[in-house]
Amino acid sequence: MFNFYNIHKKIIFKEKIFVILSLLTIFFCFYKKITKINFFFQFLLQIIYFLKINSLKKKFNILIILFYFFILSILFLGIKWITVNSFK
Repeated sequence: MFNFYNIHKKIIFKEKIFVILSLLTIFFCFYKKITKINFFFQFLLQIIYFLKINSLKKKFNILIILFYFFILSILFLGIKWITVNSFK
């Protein structure tokens, strides 16, 4: 995990596009509550980040981390949907 953190830090902080996209996602998520634009910026940020990495092993590790994040987000949204609709 330490190597992943160093790669992440080198790529994110050296490139201005990542900082700009990150700030835009925070703006659209918290201030405007526009989830479709936030999803688009997050997807674009992850694709650009994924294409910057050259090693296949590192790409595979990042895909595993993104898959776990995706599964946990689906689980969280499912639990939220069940709790909201159970009171109707």
